[in-house]
Amino acid sequence: LLQRITHMDADAVSHKDAFRQATEYGAKVLGVENLGKIEPGYLADLTAIQVRNNPFLMPMYDPLETIIYACSGGRDVAMTMVNGRILYEKGEFRTVDPVKVMSEV
Repeated sequence: LLQRITHMDADAVSHKDAFRQATEYGAKVLGVENLGKIEPGYLADLTAIQVRNNPFLMPMYDPLETIIYACSGGRDVAMTMVNGRILYEKGEFRTVDPVKVMSEV
């Protein structure tokens, strides 16, 4: 997405290419074959975005484009799942104590 700013060209990278670079191509760069797509046999690593009552995400004509360009800072994340296991949902971490982790960092 920095290419859009660097080259002052809104078409430098499409939202579809940006998404593919962050998912499918990212997995390839890491050498992980069963990651980066929603397909049978792939790891279930997902992020659910809360779009309801969010003025920055409305109107949503193209959901992927809206998520790529308007979501930021994690404030819109409703749920995360890693390898089929829900780690964060409805504002709560299910597997770690964030206060404890922050004190150890």
